[in-house]
Parts: sequence; structure tokens; C-alpha cells
Amino acid sequence: MAQPIPKFRVRNFEQFQHYKDRNPIWIKLYNSLLDDYDFGHLPDASKAHLLAIWLLASRYDNLLPLDAQWIGSRIQARSPVDLNGLLAANFIIAEQPVGDVASELLAVCEQVAIPEKRREREEKNREEKKDVVQPDNEAFEAWWKVYPRKEGKGDGRRAYAKALTKTDAATLLAAAERYRDIPNRTMKFTKMAATWLNAECWSDEEPDVKLSEAERIRADYLDQLEREETDLRRLGDGERMLPGHG
Repeated sequence: MAQPIPKFRVRNFEQFQHYKDRNPIWIKLYNSLLDDYDFGHLPDASKAHLLAIWLLASRYDNLLPLDAQWIGSRIQARSPVDLNGLLAANFIIAEQPVGDVASELLAVCEQVAIPEKRREREEKNREEKKDVVQPDNEAFEAWWKVYPRKEGKGDGRRAYAKALTKTDAATLLAAAERYRDIPNRTMKFTKMAATWLNAECWSDEEPDVKLSEAERIRADYLDQLEREETDLRRLGDGERMLPGHG
């Protein structure tokens, strides 16, 4: 049989009450707290936690489980709640001897699963799984085959998965082909796969074909020279075959 979770109360909680006959939606707080020696010697985090615990106690008729994790979740604490420190400073009072609480608290917390905390953990796990997109291996391999720089495949695969949350595989493949076919592109100025994907370069405009106009003119000129040389060679061969030119 599971042991009951120990409980605690806030010391002198009646001084924080405004209404005596119903659950208050707020509590009183006196500026004399700034003169309290014991409060002043609490760690800053514990001071903030204590104020939140006072608010929480107003919702539970000043009877709370002595479970630091549960308390932390209810007051939205971003650092561990030190209930033992608050017990030692006598700001909270256990419903059973402190020595018994200290020896039993850890075991009880490990044995008793708090449904609310479990639900929060399960929801967080579901959200984390949704954020992880597993790329289709075949689609990635097709993209990798096209992409012109074959370095950093592991980083590229992870960046590809991230990119799929923003676009689709067909768009990535077509953009990689455009990038591969840019005229005069050199490996020195070719982005690593992960860099290209993380920068969302698939959304870049297609390269301006006018950038390669000078190269096309040069290629046409060389082709023309080659044709002229071929014609001259043919003409020379024809002249040697005429009578009297043997």
C-alpha cells in the first residue's frame, strides 16, 4: 500500500487572509516583510517561491503536499523549489515531524506519480516528436545526388529534414538542379549542403541567363573558327584531288 504524501501548511497563514468565510482570490502582504530577518536570509529564489506558495495556499485551504516537484509545477517555478530550506526557516510547517518528512519525502515522490505532472510530461514529449521531421530517405538521396557539393552529408540530411517543414521535396530538388547548373559556378563558391538549406536558398530566384552572355559569345566564336578550319581542310583536300595536283 502506497504511503500518503506528507502535507504542510504556511505558518501564520491567517494574517494573509482578507476574507474569513470564503476562499480569497487575493491575499494581504505587508511591507514589514522587508524587515523580517529570516526572510532576508533566504536565497532570492526561495523568497520568490515563498510568495507564490502563499498564493497557492489560498487555493487549497492552506494544506499542500510536501512535494517540491508538484509545488514547482503549480507556481510555474523555473528553478528547483527548496521546501527543506523553507521548513528549516519555519516559513512552512509540516503536518508530521520534520525528521520523518525528511526521510520519507524522496521515497514518496518516487513512488507516487502525480497525474497532472505526468500529463504535462506526455504533452511535452508529443510536442517534441512533432518538431522532429523524418525525411524520406529516398527523396533525400535523390536531392543529394543532384546537389553539386558532396561534403557534410550528415549535416545536410538534418538540414533537409528541417527544410521539409517549410517546403516540399520537389521544390528542393528543382532548386538544387538550378544551383548545380549555374554557369561558371566554381566549387570554391559552392555552399555546403546544410548552409544552402538552412539559408533557404531554394527560394532564391533562378540565375539570370544574361550573366553568361559573354561566355556564349566566346563559345559561338570558337565554334565558328572550328567550322572555318574544317572547311579549309576540306577545300585543301579537294584541290589535291584535282588533275595535275597529284
